[in-house]
Amino acid sequence: MCRTIRTKLILFYTAGIAKYTLFYVGFAGKFVDYDNDGYKDILTGNGSSLLHHHKKDDMVTFEETNQMFRNNGDGTFNEVSKELGPAFQEKYVTRGVAVADYDNDGDMDILVCDWNDTAKLWRNNGGNRNNWLMVKTVGTRSNRDGMGARVKVTAGGITQTDQVKCGGSYLSDSDRRLHFGLGKSKTVDLIEVRWPSGLVEQFRDIKANQLVVLTEGEGITKQVAFTWK
Repeated sequence: MCRTIRTKLILFYTAGIAKYTLFYVGFAGKFVDYDNDGYKDILTGNGSSLLHHHKKDDMVTFEETNQMFRNNGDGTFNEVSKELGPAFQEKYVTRGVAVADYDNDGDMDILVCDWNDTAKLWRNNGGNRNNWLMVKTVGTRSNRDGMGARVKVTAGGITQTDQVKCGGSYLSDSDRRLHFGLGKSKTVDLIEVRWPSGLVEQFRDIKANQLVVLTEGEGITKQVAFTWK
């Protein structure tokens, strides 16, 4: 167990995350490609668990700012919170976060749930400057939502894999449509889906910037091009 903790600490320092999170209590975390460059970034919702901790330690406060770490694509991350507007400058006691493309414009927005406060919806303005793809799974032999299906997307020499799932943060559930940033790629070379039933399906040469509905055993049953920019 000690070796596992030590290994994780080394990875955090190597990735460039540890020094920016040392005095924060991260309650919620999500992998989200906020800029659609094809690499998953890290969102952390912060807030101390001790109401009066600041009375004992001046370096720790109950309310904390939330953080975003941009994936450099080489195993390292840069904190970009200050570049993302006033939402990341205010201090909250965040307990849950969810991500979804609520306005269907191609980039992922953020819903933040805070202790003793109202939920806040942060709209992403600019992530859709890069290309993207969203995938919705519909099971037939598997469960109706395709829960547990693994989807692999290859475009521009980058292969991404995600799984249809629920939950992932305290009392929060994110968009079950899978979102893939594609950078400058306008075409997806390959979509591969592995259904819980064991069925594997592949689809090639799919246009970017649309929602693709995959129905188990029936292929692509719907394609919706979002035009709201």
